[in-house]
Parts: sequence; C-alpha cells; structure tokens
Amino acid sequence: MFNCDLRVDITLSEKAANGRSQAFKAVVKIRLMQGEGDGGKWAHRDTRDFRLPSGGNFVVLPTGILLKDGGGCFALLLGLGVPPSVGARGDLKVYTPGQRDYNSPNVQWRGNGKWEVLAKQANLPLKESATTWGNFKKNMSKYGRGLGWELCSSSGQSFSAGAGGRGFEISLMGRLYMKPVGDEKGRKMVVYSYNGGGVGAMLPGFSGAGSTSDFPNVGTELTQGNLPLNEPLRPEELSGTCQVVSLSAGGIGGLGGGFGAALTAQGVIFGVPAGLAVGAFKACAWIAGPAALVGKTGGSAGAVLQIGYLSLL
Repeated sequence: MFNCDLRVDITLSEKAANGRSQAFKAVVKIRLMQGEGDGGKWAHRDTRDFRLPSGGNFVVLPTGILLKDGGGCFALLLGLGVPPSVGARGDLKVYTPGQRDYNSPNVQWRGNGKWEVLAKQANLPLKESATTWGNFKKNMSKYGRGLGWELCSSSGQSFSAGAGGRGFEISLMGRLYMKPVGDEKGRKMVVYSYNGGGVGAMLPGFSGAGSTSDFPNVGTELTQGNLPLNEPLRPEELSGTCQVVSLSAGGIGGLGGGFGAALTAQGVIFGVPAGLAVGAFKACAWIAGPAALVGKTGGSAGAVLQIGYLSLL
C-alpha cells in the first residue's frame, strides 16, 4: 500500500531535418495509488497533457509497473518496484497513443522516455500501515492472499538473557521447513538456514533452548506482503534479510539450574529490505512448537524482535 508521485518524461516522436532533430515530448506528473484491499490506480497529478490518457489501473509485473488506460496498455515503467523508492529512476516504454504513420517521412515514432519518483510527494507506506508490524498483522487477516506454501517445522539453538524486564536473544544454526499446502508427506519440502538476533521484553535470567525437526510443530500458510512476488511463488524469492517475532514461555527445574521445556512461536516476516521496519516485506507466516531448555532455575518467558538472514539450502 502506497501513494506517491512520479515525473514522467516521454518522447512521443522525433523530427529530423537539415541534419538536426527535434523531439516532441510530454512531461507530466502522475500519482500512483494502491490502497488496502483494492488494485492500483494512476492519474495525472496536475495539468493534463491531452495527448496522453487521463488515468486508469496499473499492474505490477516482474519487469516493472504497467500503466493501463481502460481499454489497453499505456506505458511500462521498467524497473519500478513496489512500494516505490524515493528518488528512484528508470526507463519507460509507451504503447499508446501508439506508433503511427506521419505525413512527413522525417517524423518517426519513438515512444520511450524516463520516470522518476519525486521525494517531496512520496508517502511510503500509507499512515495506517506505517510499520512492518502493522503490515504483518494486516496480512495475517482477511487481506492477506495465501501463497500456497506453509511452514511445517523448525529446528535450531538459541541463547537468551534478561534483566530489568529487557533482554536479548541470539539464534544460531536454525532451520525453517516449508512445503506446498496439501503436500502431507512433504515430498516437495524446502529448507532454509537461519541466523539472527534481537532484543525485547524478557524475564530475568539466562537460558539456552534447542529443538529438532522431529518435535511436533504447527504452522500457517504464507500470506502475501506488499512487495512483488512471482506467481506461483518460487522458494528462492524468500531468501535474504528477514524479521522474526520470537515468543516463548516455559520453566527450568532443579537446584540452581537444570533442564526444562518451553512453548515457542515464531512469526517470520520474509523479505524485509535491509532488515528495517519500514513497512516493506514479501510474505509472513507463523510456526509454533515445543523446545528443550537449559539454564538457571525458574520461569522463562520473552517477546523478542529478531533481525536475521534466511538462505535456501
């Protein structure tokens, strides 16, 4: 979900005469708008050039954003991602008004140009979804589109320590298992490696936790974020920087220290640019299950936001 302005500089045609050329241009500002639960739309931002369509819908493609004019395609903004980055620039290709025959043989159709995202008019993302966490919750609701893959298991080790209601957690040699929805035997299961760390709220003390893929787990289907993905989803698209909302509660018995158990839940936010909470991500899902604990006797509980990296094995 975003709302931003672009400057488009279009060369419609070019006239060559006496060794010199003259370009016939259309330079306008347009606004791209994509709200919650609806498709993308575009329109002229200020004075309209009547050689161009007044507006319409747009479609996100792997190669950029395609502007449509109601009855067909208007222009392809090559390399423009979603949500757009302030100051980004690129080339464009115009489909309409379209190539035509001119009365003069010296005039040739060009149909190309440049686009630029304007910083002063950018609003990325919209205020009602100003953080990754806000978008995460929104995509876990009815607005998230199922991607046909689900988290089915996890494994790894983590170390945590807390004092004064705050603490940190480090996850090492983690594994995240994902399979197509309906693949009960996991014949097409894929595995990601994960390492990360973060801070959050935590009971005083320190502990280590571990689990294997043999432990029973419950996972949810991945839901679409606000960054573009292929259809159908390719697992390698989810490799890269991510965020993990790590929740845990358990206890350790024995005098001074020993072993215990905990229930854990992880909300995995895939494809977060640079690991920052800026409201942009590719997909999200939950995985929950038991873990073994070792550490100081007492209760163990925490809620931590980790930043980490996923690699498809």
